[in-house]
This record gives sequence, C-alpha cells and structure tokens, in this order.
Amino acid sequence: MFAGGEREVGVLVLTQGEMPEQFRDVLAELGELVPLLRVTQRPWDEAADTAISERAPAVVLLDEAGEPSGVRFSGYPGGYEFGIFVQDLADAAHGRVELSPDTLSFLADLDQSIAIKVFTTPT
Repeated sequence: MFAGGEREVGVLVLTQGEMPEQFRDVLAELGELVPLLRVTQRPWDEAADTAISERAPAVVLLDEAGEPSGVRFSGYPGGYEFGIFVQDLADAAHGRVELSPDTLSFLADLDQSIAIKVFTTPT
C-alpha cells in the first residue's frame, strides 16, 4: 500500500490521559513498517486545539508542512476504522485522493466548510 509513496505523513495523537497501550503498539509497528510515518502524541489543550478537534482523544493526519490535513478521527481508530486509517495514511503518502470526478467537482463548488461525521458503536 505504501510502495512508491514519497510524502511524509504526520499523525498527531491528542490525548486526555494515557493512550491505550494497544494503539501505542500499533502506531509503533506502523512506524517501523512505514518510514514516511511521523507520530506525535501530546495532551489535548481545549484552548489551543479546539480548531483541530472538538474533543479528545483524537487522531489527526498532518500534511507535509505539519498542518492538519482535514482528516481526523475522534477516538482511536480500531475495528473497521483501522482499515480506513491505514488507507488514509497510504493516500497521504502518495498524495492522492480517490474520488470520482463528480465528487471532486461537487467539492470544488462548495463555498463553505462542511463536516462529515461517521458514528460507530463497538460490537
């Protein structure tokens, strides 16, 4: 998935308390497998971070300049969300977005920001 990717991908993990050990281990393993991956963890600061994420914990993908890319997960991506997380990392490393021409056209015509929220429950 990451072969041929040339862009560094930042992952900012904003925490409240300790990051779950399983997620920390997975990020460490991903970092070993994907040299382009840079993970930073820090406590969420409501005053400073509300523009990045409305709440914590959160996982935020950063662009090459270290700025939020617009892709973020509220909570730690696990289960089905983990596959999406890995695909997002690969897309960022390749600098691609796999959207249809109609969707790209629709997005180009937007004159205001929108938020797409997907809610899941553990099973």
